[in-house]
Amino acid sequence: TATSMLFWGSSQSNRVYANEVYSNGSPGIHLWTGGHRGHLFVRNRIWRNGAVGIQLEGDTNNWVLNNSVYGHTSAGIYVTSAAGASNKIIGNVAVTNGTYGIRNVGVETRVQYNDSFGHTTANLNNTGTWITNNNISSNALFSNASSGNFKLIGPSPVSAAVDAGTTNGLTQYDATPVSGM
Repeated sequence: TATSMLFWGSSQSNRVYANEVYSNGSPGIHLWTGGHRGHLFVRNRIWRNGAVGIQLEGDTNNWVLNNSVYGHTSAGIYVTSAAGASNKIIGNVAVTNGTYGIRNVGVETRVQYNDSFGHTTANLNNTGTWITNNNISSNALFSNASSGNFKLIGPSPVSAAVDAGTTNGLTQYDATPVSGM
């Protein structure tokens, strides 16, 4: 099996919105090799795709916003040491992903307003440089994530974390204020 969404080489400003990416043997979404910048990944459901849900590698100024990432063997979201600066990981829910929920070994990565819960090693892991605040580690209360149902049930703690991001100056990659996200 192969990566479901593989961006290879030097691509710019792609927008990946409201997709379901699941059951691949490799990363669900993978920016591979250098030169990627300005991509926007928003409101995707990424589950049970081999080792990693979303992997950024050799890339700058990419936005990963409000995605649900579940059931990978290594990390839900992984920013590698080859990644460039100024990537943003904001408002995502990473639940039950092998070793790490969100792992950063990149530089100047902004990790904010995420819920990362139920991983074997660490919910958030950083060996690079990052700006982080307002992340939580609470059970998201998905209806049935193992079957792909990521609807939130009851008063979910995720609502507060993600809503806090949208009311505290969250902007799209081009600095346009977010509306309806």
